[in-house]
Amino acid sequence: LGVLVSYSYIAINCWLFFTNGKYERFFKALFCVAAFAGALGKVELIWHLTDVVNAVLLLINLSALLYLICFLKFKIVHTAQQ
Repeated sequence: LGVLVSYSYIAINCWLFFTNGKYERFFKALFCVAAFAGALGKVELIWHLTDVVNAVLLLINLSALLYLICFLKFKIVHTAQQ
């Protein structure tokens, strides 16, 4: 129960940051539905959904790293030429 409360606090603050304080009730309702569905869902299905979410997060992070590597390479080359 403590993990659910702390994750909900972190998630709502992230949501409010990214949406500039909009749709707070929508997110709270969505979080409650997701928590309820997760508690009642089959364990295999929940683990598969977790794997899919982790894969999406991996793709997002890898694309950001690729962008940063290209950006840093450009800055290093540009700085070395000066």
